[in-house]
Amino acid sequence: MSILYEVIFKQHEARKQYNAVKPVMKSTGLFVFLYAPFYYFKMSNMSGALQTIEYFGYTFLTCYVFFLMLGTVSFFASLHFVRYIYVNLKMD
Repeated sequence: MSILYEVIFKQHEARKQYNAVKPVMKSTGLFVFLYAPFYYFKMSNMSGALQTIEYFGYTFLTCYVFFLMLGTVSFFASLHFVRYIYVNLKMD
């Protein structure tokens, strides 16, 4: 019974760690996507509907991949951290 409790507790702690890093990955992708219109209108010389759609489409895909990549890295980092802590935890 105590093993089952420990497994459930570890999963709960891993979820708490993952929820703590979600805003980080969201904010990074959001920042990159919000910077894109500034770059498009102020820095680039692009014009026309096709270039606009292509630029913002690829920017959205890049931000989404960035979001998924940071989410994966942060999830596995927090999972490794929680497992490392609870492996070294000694219960009496």
